[in-house]
Amino acid sequence: MSDAPTPSGTSPDALRREFDAAFAAPPRPADRDLVNLLGVPIAKHAYALRVHDLIRLEVARRIVPVPGRSPALLGLAGLRGQLVPVFSLTVLLGHPRDAQAPRWFAVHGGDAPVALALEACSGFQAVPRADVSPVEDPSLKTRHVVQAARVGPSHLWIIDVDSLLKSLRSGTDAALNPKEAAS
Repeated sequence: MSDAPTPSGTSPDALRREFDAAFAAPPRPADRDLVNLLGVPIAKHAYALRVHDLIRLEVARRIVPVPGRSPALLGLAGLRGQLVPVFSLTVLLGHPRDAQAPRWFAVHGGDAPVALALEACSGFQAVPRADVSPVEDPSLKTRHVVQAARVGPSHLWIIDVDSLLKSLRSGTDAALNPKEAAS
């Protein structure tokens, strides 16, 4: 694995080390008041995933396309000896698919892992729990983004990965049933 910088300035090895370090040390008392987030810029929006929702972050691998009902399904990838479905997080959040190939897989789940394809990561942030609040503005709130973290003068829109994958698995997500969402 190369330690060459990515376009965002963060090398794949450095991001992996940061992610692993978040789990390596026991939580300090002050850390319990922090929310660890992985920044994921999507369609000019500053989204974030909670680190504790993920089992790992990996450099994207080859994706083999498979037929499926969801336009968000990119295909299958071999991750640590297991075939894992790969979904575009961009499409799952209702944005048009990026033209560029994903650079990262944010892996969620235990026995049945799912990889969320990311075009970019903007790094890890530890945000005080007091700076995380519900999204009040209905025009900004979506089914899968119900919290925001204040980071300086801006916000990170926190994605509820469990909600997103639950609706995907149950077939109720607009990315899975675009005709139903339009009606």
